[in-house]
Amino acid sequence: MSDDLLLDPEFLKDQRHKAIKELATLKQMVYNWKNSYLRQLIEYEADDLGDAESWYFLCHELMYEVEIHMYPYIQRFKDLKYITDEEKSEHTFEINSVVEELKQEIPKVIAQKERERKIKEEAQKDVATQLADMQEKYDKLLARLEALEGE
Repeated sequence: MSDDLLLDPEFLKDQRHKAIKELATLKQMVYNWKNSYLRQLIEYEADDLGDAESWYFLCHELMYEVEIHMYPYIQRFKDLKYITDEEKSEHTFEINSVVEELKQEIPKVIAQKERERKIKEEAQKDVATQLADMQEKYDKLLARLEALEGE
């Protein structure tokens, strides 16, 4: 690419527009990654999920993905002067915010799953109690029937 092209205002304007659109796409990718990590927790089947801190490794993994794949991309746009320092900081902050959102959502998901587990447990106890009551009534009716047949 020639230096003349890089200095052409129309070229830079076009590249800047493309970079801004690409940054929006990158942010959406980070949201998709976040949702994927969150699904791991949501779909995890266990009676005891532990506390939220035991799941923060998901935040670390997401941050690793961001550092490896997103930061260099954003830096390249800045180096090419497609975005300003301020825009770089803004996009980096927005992406970091997605990681923070994951950290905030983890305890909420764990609490929801715990509520669901307790509701299921209570429902199972209720069914067991109802079955025991029905069995007791059946046994009493059977005893009466046998008594009536014996008369």
